[in-house]
Amino acid sequence: QDRAALAHINSLPRAQWNNNIQELVNRLQSDQVLETANRLRESGKEAEAEAMLRQQPPSTRIDLTLADWAQQRRDYTAARAAYQNVLTREPTNADAILGLTEVDIAAGDTAAARSQLAKLPATDNASLNTQRRVRLAQ
Repeated sequence: QDRAALAHINSLPRAQWNNNIQELVNRLQSDQVLETANRLRESGKEAEAEAMLRQQPPSTRIDLTLADWAQQRRDYTAARAAYQNVLTREPTNADAILGLTEVDIAAGDTAAARSQLAKLPATDNASLNTQRRVRLAQ
């Protein structure tokens, strides 16, 4: 569906595009890149998938994906760096803060994990996944 949507949008003259259409195109293209990267990774080509993602413009979604992959392979240095990239752009990004918390826990640094958790912005509308991650970290 994403490919069909992009093909349709690309058939429109660029002069007719507004900011919303451009944002949609950017999101659809990003989705395609992430889908391709995930397929590469699932087929055992994680290094190739990472290289492809690193060629993209700076993106929170991509940095969080790279951080998650690094964390899954227990490369805590790379995971920490990717989460920090997100926090440089978005200092209150809950996924990055929780990711760093989980990295600290996995590395055995509970004091640092508590410190990260304290940075988490208070919110009443946190997703169930965020609530689960907070509870696991506590």
